[in-house]
Amino acid sequence: MFKNRDLDQLVEEAEKGQCVVLNLAGPEKLFYGIKDTIRLEPKQANLIGYLIENKGIYCTKSRIENAVWNDQTVNPTTVRRYISAIRKKLSQAMGRNDIDKNILETTDLGEYVWKAEIPAKVLRNG
Repeated sequence: MFKNRDLDQLVEEAEKGQCVVLNLAGPEKLFYGIKDTIRLEPKQANLIGYLIENKGIYCTKSRIENAVWNDQTVNPTTVRRYISAIRKKLSQAMGRNDIDKNILETTDLGEYVWKAEIPAKVLRNG
C-alpha cells in the first residue's frame, strides 16, 4: 500500500508532466494529469486501470467486460460509452485533444489499447 508521501511525490511528478497517476486506493477514484485532477466513477476507474495495466495489449470488448463487470451481462454499447466518457476526462486531465489517437486508441476491429508514451502508475490497495 502506498503511503501519503509516496502519493504526494507521484502527484507532483504528474503535475510536472513526468507521468500520469490513477489512484484506485482511496475512496475517490482520481486520475492525476499535467493539467488537472479528475474524478472517475468506479467502473470508469477500473476500466482505465485495466487498460493501463495491460499497456500495448489490444483488449476486446468481451475481455474488458469480463475484467470490469465480472462476467455480468452488460448492454452492447456500455464499453464504448464508458471509453467515450473516459476520453473526455483524460483530455481535460492531460490537456490534450488527441486522446483517441495517441493515448487510448480503438482499432478498426473494435479493440481498445492504452498506448500512451508517458509513464502511467496505477495505485491499488494491497
